[in-house]
Amino acid sequence: MLPGQRAVLSDLRTDLMKWRLQRFGPRPRLWYLPDRTVFPHRWEGSNKLRMGSCGKDGHFDPETALFRRYHPRHRHRLGQAHDEISTQTPRIASALYAGPLFPAFGHFLLESLARLWAADRFPDRPILWSVGQGTDHAILQPWMRDILDLLGVTNPILLVTAPVTVDELIVPAPGYEIQYRFGAHHRRFLGKVSHRPEPNRKLWLSRAGVEKVENAGRTALEARLRQCGWDVVRPETLTIRDQMAALARAERIAGEQGSALHSLILLRKPRRLRLDVFARDPRLAGHAINANQDTICTRLGIDYRLHRLPEESVETGTGAGVIKTFGPPDAYLDRLD
Repeated sequence: MLPGQRAVLSDLRTDLMKWRLQRFGPRPRLWYLPDRTVFPHRWEGSNKLRMGSCGKDGHFDPETALFRRYHPRHRHRLGQAHDEISTQTPRIASALYAGPLFPAFGHFLLESLARLWAADRFPDRPILWSVGQGTDHAILQPWMRDILDLLGVTNPILLVTAPVTVDELIVPAPGYEIQYRFGAHHRRFLGKVSHRPEPNRKLWLSRAGVEKVENAGRTALEARLRQCGWDVVRPETLTIRDQMAALARAERIAGEQGSALHSLILLRKPRRLRLDVFARDPRLAGHAINANQDTICTRLGIDYRLHRLPEESVETGTGAGVIKTFGPPDAYLDRLD
């Protein structure tokens, strides 16, 4: 086999694995771990995370790790036991392990909720979320509580800021692993908002209010979109229920690549919904583009279209930190048409 043929075959295998992970995802597994100590989490570098639980022997429970896939063929386990294990900890009878509590909207939606598909099976058990050590995030933000209310989660919530021992720790397997695994059981748990599209209702989700540096040309683009019948909204200015109501009424949704578009994961059986996403960094391609939106849309059956515009000019930065000048508004409207 020639080198070029081997490369094509490798790409085909990667694409097949990507499709299988997106379409079928993980199985709904549960582990019951007796007499476990659960810890807050602490980052030590970009890929080293102390977190999870361990038994009396101090050995880390791999079931409580954080798993991520940055490529369909490679699964990363981010998690290891804490180096300081105290024998004097508070003790509770039973709890449901939820993993790390992430303050960022996208990571909360995809990772902090990933194990909560089992909450309705154990409605009386406290949910344990580990909080980042040395942070001021030891509270549930109002928008987090709004999402839990939307999902119907009524369990007591315990935020782990110091080690706590649990007589019986119930550990659900994550129903979502960024960027390529999304289980059908987790889709059913998250899908609480019915999609009832109104004819010709088009919604553009703007990042104008969340960018640290305003990218040139966005104002002109959004003005042109309004002229063409698009409702332009800044999601961070709306409540969760108002955000979801707007998404549920839309026949078309579009916007700049970002975590606000992940809210579609809360829709139930979207019908004939088309999503157009414009890449944050137009220079990236292939697996360098964050695949979470693709995974969500594949699972939900959304017509997903990703656009990279050569008309945009990048000033500095890469990926999510890119600073650029938008292209002429008609370049975006051409793609949307």
